[in-house]
Amino acid sequence: MKKLAKYLVGIIIIAALAVGGYFAYDFAQKSQLLATTTSAADEGFVHTRDDGHVHTLEQVVGFSKKKDRSGILIVGVETTYPPLAFARGDGAVVGFDIDVVKQIAKKLNKELIIQPILWEDKLAEINSGRVDLLASGFTYVKSREKNYEMSHPYLANRIVVAVSQDSPIATMDELGSKVIGIQSGSSYVLELIKEFSDSQGQGVAEVKADFVDAGMALSSMLQGEVDAVVLESSVAAYYSQHSPNTFRILDGELASTDIVFATKKGSTELINQINRALQDISKSEAFSKSYTRWLGNKK
Repeated sequence: MKKLAKYLVGIIIIAALAVGGYFAYDFAQKSQLLATTTSAADEGFVHTRDDGHVHTLEQVVGFSKKKDRSGILIVGVETTYPPLAFARGDGAVVGFDIDVVKQIAKKLNKELIIQPILWEDKLAEINSGRVDLLASGFTYVKSREKNYEMSHPYLANRIVVAVSQDSPIATMDELGSKVIGIQSGSSYVLELIKEFSDSQGQGVAEVKADFVDAGMALSSMLQGEVDAVVLESSVAAYYSQHSPNTFRILDGELASTDIVFATKKGSTELINQINRALQDISKSEAFSKSYTRWLGNKK
């Protein structure tokens, strides 16, 4: 009977996925955390993806109240990355990173425009000048220094492994010959999985890296299509909060990481401005409240 109940719960969750497009998207919309009816304008930024498409630079600047580009901060984000940056039911983009860049823009006396982008296109977006700053969980990796200017870290993160609640997998040592799911474009996570596999002397059976976001990878795991999912601890905590008792995090981690903001290589003046703003913001009450709201209490 218990197994049947779990199966029925799984079917309900999967049905919500099919309708909403994201793992636990229906939970997120209905939760108290996201139930506010404030519009994008009330949130203090312009949400430019009102038709489901990414706009040209000319269109984005045209939406601004300031026609002088120097008075605008255009931030490129992936909008399927809760709790750091994601599209709410009313179209507004919300999350911890959004709160922080709002505070940065205020410090710099710039009008903030949030521009949804495809994360795999982030380097082209920043190099073209179509966006000034990259947010939504940009992980510091030393090899990225050749392509980006990166800010000081503002959030610590871990790369962890999730398995379904009733999975027989108890430890990370049991991942050999398993099918692992990860979000597409996660080259850094792919490297970590390979390093871990090599260190254990056991290879994984397959890594499925074609999921548009971590939520879809978790959904696939609940359907039995993958055995485990590798994802960031902040993302795992969010989905766990909004869909409790569906999966668990194995003890340990593949890596500890720092989350940063990134700008175009050579834009040292802007990244220095960002760093100075972050230094003040990270000590503020507003930063602490945003952290608690989206990430829970610090341990």
